Order: sequence, then C-alpha cells, then structure tokens
Amino acid sequence: MRSHRTYTLLVALLLVGAYVLRMIDPTPVARLRLLAFDTYQQLHPRSYDPGVPVRIIDIDEPSLARFGQWPWPRSLIADLTKRLQDAGAAAVAFDFVFVERDRLALSDLIKQLPKDLTLEALSSKLADASPGDRMLAEAITAAPVVLGFIGTAQVSGAPPLLQPGFATAGDDPRQFLPTFAGATTSIAELQQGAKGTGALNWIPEYDQIIRHLPLVVRVADRLYPSLAAEAIRVGQGASGYLIKASGASGEAAFGAKTGLTHVRIGGAIVPTGANGQMWLRFSHSDQRRFIPAWRLLEGSLAPEEIAGRIILVGTSAPGLFDLRTTPLDAAVPG
Repeated sequence: MRSHRTYTLLVALLLVGAYVLRMIDPTPVARLRLLAFDTYQQLHPRSYDPGVPVRIIDIDEPSLARFGQWPWPRSLIADLTKRLQDAGAAAVAFDFVFVERDRLALSDLIKQLPKDLTLEALSSKLADASPGDRMLAEAITAAPVVLGFIGTAQVSGAPPLLQPGFATAGDDPRQFLPTFAGATTSIAELQQGAKGTGALNWIPEYDQIIRHLPLVVRVADRLYPSLAAEAIRVGQGASGYLIKASGASGEAAFGAKTGLTHVRIGGAIVPTGANGQMWLRFSHSDQRRFIPAWRLLEGSLAPEEIAGRIILVGTSAPGLFDLRTTPLDAAVPG
C-alpha cells in the first residue's frame, strides 16, 4: 500500500512539474522543442506535390540579365501583371512593396536631362508619355492582385490599407496577435486598385530560422491578413476570414484566455498557434515551383502553367538579399 502511494505521489509530482515547466517555458526548454521540430522535419520532409496550385514567378539572375537591373520600371511590372491576368491566374501576390513612385518613368528621366533647345523640343513631345505607375495601377485594377505591406514599430503616415472582412468567435484575437504600430505600404495609386493586401512580416526565432508564419497580424487596432492568407482568399474569391479563439463554442480552455485555434479562409481551415501563427511543414526547395520571369515576359510560357493558380511574384537573385533559412535548407528564396 505504501509503495503504491509513493508511486502515485511521484507521478503526480512529475505531472505538476511538467505542467509548471511548460507554463514557465524557460529558454533551454523552448530551444529543445525547436530542435525536436527541426529533427522531425529533417527525418521526414514533406514531398513536393506539383499538383498544388501555387507557382512562383521568379525574378532570377537570367531575368535580370535580359531585362535590366532591379528595380524594374513599373511599365515592365505592368506588362508582367497583364500577362498573368491574360493567362488566367487566380491570384497574383507581390512579395515586395512599391514604397516610392517610379523613378524610371520616361517623363521623370527627361526632367533630369540638361536643358537646351534640342532637348526641350524633345521633352515637349515625350513629357506626356504614360507614367509607369499609371500603367501598373491599371494592370493591378484589372487583375486579382494582392499587394504586400511591412508592419513597423513606428506609427506611420501611410495611406489606409484595404481591410477584408473579419468575423471572430471567442476571445478578442487582437490581444494574442503580433502587433505593429504602423506599416510601410505601396503608394496609394497602386493600392487602391488591388483586390487584397497582406503583411510580409515573419516573426524570427533566436536563430533566424523560419518555422512558422503569421496568418493574421494587428496594425494599431485593426486586423490584417498575411500575404499568403490574402492570396488564398483572393484566389478562392472569398469575402473574408473567420478567426476562432479560446472561449468560442467547442473550444475547451477551462476559462483561460489561451489564444487562437484556427483561421478559416474561404473553404480552407488552417490550425494556428495561440498567436495566430501556423507551423510550417517544409519540403526541400524544388525548381518545379519556380517559373523564371523572363519566360513569361518573352512569351515562351504556356497559359496552362498559370491558369487557375495562385502566383507569387518574388526573387531568387542572391544580390537582392531575399534569402531565408528553413529547417531543411540554409538559403532559399523568401
């Protein structure tokens, strides 16, 4: 009898100790958990499924060699956008922000030239050329485009962001989400025609390895989706999001505010951590995901490679510094 009680007491102490340790979550324990997460991924990585309807238009080094250094003129980005629209892309998400006006517009370049009679005569004929920003704005308005923004720690005077509809169930999600005081956005002329806007932020771990991605963030007091979530919403033609958190019907939190449980995006239900981030199961980088931008711009791409797919426009060129580390790869395009 005594040995049974001793055993029961030891088990109870171990359970209480484990619970307290989990609640305190000291740094060594958190890092061991991340190490275990990485190990599982390395032992059994996800296999790439070419049937997944997502592709990346890659502004790679061969594309830069053909069409010039970055940033490209907005007129060229407009051409790229129109081609994606004509090919039937379900959504086009840009993984960068058009913060400033186009500095490569022909009319702007003319104004910087030395003044003499010959150039003034030339300027009078060319100054009315359609600026690249206007061309890109028209292309964005006609296509299912999602633009990105970057949440910042400083309050900004950026133009208001397009905000999709959010329905919530349970505790107010704003108290759990990654929070930013302001945002760096694309210029208003481009934003106003976009079908969606999403955050490009990711929350780094101590070792700068990407393991999860926010689906929803808070900017000031408003909710905004990530770029990935917004691309899924626009690609489905869905109107908004449903965020479910502790306190909602069917969520057992024992009276505690334990955070988010999942986000519904159209027909997709995505489980999340308490802070609205989804843990990622990675596959190794696979070139079948990538379509060089030059193929699209030179017309050598079959429309069926684009039709019905979510298209992410980004870059793998090392000189543009959009490389990240995952549990499987030391450097992959962001």
